[in-house]
Amino acid sequence: MDTFDQEFKVVVVGHINTGKSSFVNYLVHEVYQENPVSTTNVQFYEKIMNVTQSDGTESKVKLKIWDTAGAERYKSITSTYIRGSQIIFLFIDVSCRESFEELSKTWWKLVSEYLGSSIIVLICNKSDLLNEKTKTKNSVTEEEIKSFCSDPNNFSLFNENTKSENTKNENTKSENTKNKEKLNVNHSSVLKSFLVSSKNGENVKEAADYAIKEYFRAFSHAKVINKAQKIDIGQPLGEENQINPEDEANLDGKKTKSGCGC
Repeated sequence: MDTFDQEFKVVVVGHINTGKSSFVNYLVHEVYQENPVSTTNVQFYEKIMNVTQSDGTESKVKLKIWDTAGAERYKSITSTYIRGSQIIFLFIDVSCRESFEELSKTWWKLVSEYLGSSIIVLICNKSDLLNEKTKTKNSVTEEEIKSFCSDPNNFSLFNENTKSENTKNENTKSENTKNKEKLNVNHSSVLKSFLVSSKNGENVKEAADYAIKEYFRAFSHAKVINKAQKIDIGQPLGEENQINPEDEANLDGKKTKSGCGC
């Protein structure tokens, strides 16, 4: 049985057909899945990773990864998984402008509404389809991605939602908890993005490694409660909201095939 120092709840969200499950499959199994099947409902994966923190500390972490569907009808389910997450991978397909437009219209707002103390990383997937010969008007440019990631209006949305939640719960939360809630959305005004290929593995592990290290850095107040598996990391795993892998079939009455394209 694998032992580990810390556990992370990871949620993968974004527009349909952006390659979310292909990314997860490569991260977990280090192989690209040919002819993937679109995810319906939610798929669950686990991955043990070794990371070196900024202070040189070696840590073995367990990622509990929830791969959510991108279809409109599953968004209410997706919000359930966002609650209590430590890491959120937010996806676009760089060869599909619609996925980028939906990022602003839908997914960014959804994440901001239910975000706790989480690290968000923008995964700009399918970089293998983006070169000078294949670029079209439908492609998303690096300049557009950089502009989105540094747009202060995006972060004001998070700030307003956090402020509203803090006000609503002001009489019931301790001062310590309030302070933790202020540490939000990467704790900076710039969203980190990675140009990724789930087909050849470009930046897949690097994106996950960054998210883990950034969480350790941002939440340096994390307090060890027990040796392994039980650590106070600012935001609980959200057991009251989290659905066990064995129970996920209850969401739509059946389990779905693993694999994916969305």
